[in-house]
Amino acid sequence: RRPPRSTRKESSAASDVYKRQVQYFLEWLQNTVNYSFDPLGLLLVVRINEHFKGFMMKNEVPILDFYFDKVDFVLWPRIVQILDNHITIIKQATSKGIKPGSTSVIGITKRYIELASSIYKIANDKPHAMLSMRMTQMKSAILELLRSMGDRFASDKLKMLFLLNNLDYICSELRGLRLEKLPDLVSLQGEYDQLAPLYLDSLVMQEFKSLLDVVYKYANPSGNEGNIQLAEEEKIKGVNKAYLESVGNDFALSWGKKVEALKQTIRAGIANGPAAAQLFGSLLKDVIGKYSVFGEIVRIGHPEYFKELMAQHVLMGLKSLYNSLKRESESAL
Repeated sequence: RRPPRSTRKESSAASDVYKRQVQYFLEWLQNTVNYSFDPLGLLLVVRINEHFKGFMMKNEVPILDFYFDKVDFVLWPRIVQILDNHITIIKQATSKGIKPGSTSVIGITKRYIELASSIYKIANDKPHAMLSMRMTQMKSAILELLRSMGDRFASDKLKMLFLLNNLDYICSELRGLRLEKLPDLVSLQGEYDQLAPLYLDSLVMQEFKSLLDVVYKYANPSGNEGNIQLAEEEKIKGVNKAYLESVGNDFALSWGKKVEALKQTIRAGIANGPAAAQLFGSLLKDVIGKYSVFGEIVRIGHPEYFKELMAQHVLMGLKSLYNSLKRESESAL
């Protein structure tokens, strides 16, 4: 049976009756909180406080609302202060220009995601506004730190590899908590999605430079066969035909070894196996797209060689490899 509904007058009376006891407890809580550096423990207390406040509201008994509110007023400032200290420490580390030892996931990233994932889990997908703001600030500070550390590498390729590994680790952990719609995750995933094509472009350029030189000179490919912007036909018809034949023949003879070399490079550099497989699939799709564009350039600029190029069945082999990889990925899922 639901207890009789309390009135505001009764609530005020309860506040007067329990004033000394509540004041004693709040002073004890304040002293305890001041020496706490554990935001997770304090957040758990907040959740417990919210649970009992919700239980009382459900039963229309607001007699202890004043108490629950005062507990919140004690806890939240300290939680915010602790998180602000974490953010300050991360920013100080950025200013020191720390150099990472390798391109793999670093300890700072692991400690950050341990704290962040725990906070989001305790918050139960509905973090307090102050908490959300601090976590976004912490995410931005970590991202700036990773960029700063990446700048210490000797090459852009190593910098991108370092950032990809660390961003993928953070995103994978947050996705594991089913937080796909979390704004911080969406932001970090966006960073990863912008960086991955740049890294893959650097790898493709490393192995297929002559092919890309032709493609970028006579077309503006997107990697998708349906979105090719070729140069004017007159310009393409003036291409060096002997050079086209050289590039086409070299690709036909070496594409298999070069694709395998790129596969091994990605496997060795990307720490997360599924992420490495996904990147290799994207790279293979990009190579297919670039070679298709090259075929269009040959068709216009050197039609005699075009028939020979198509007879080599290189595109068929690339697509077969891509489809095989795609089936393997789907079966693994």
